[in-house]
Amino acid sequence: MKLALYLENSTLSDEAFGQLVGLSQSQVNRIKNGKSKPTLEMVAKISKATEGSVSFADFISDEAAA
Repeated sequence: MKLALYLENSTLSDEAFGQLVGLSQSQVNRIKNGKSKPTLEMVAKISKATEGSVSFADFISDEAAA
């Protein structure tokens, strides 16, 4: 599941989610909109915070997989 969809379906704002994983609201916004790629460490934190709903594979673009 993409981060944007996860946040859309949850009750968490970008700011609240950012506080869970150690990011600012603007950083969360850039990641969820594909304007920035998180570090591997941050992907691990995001995956843990979403209980695995958002995983490493969700950050790999379709173009990179081709």
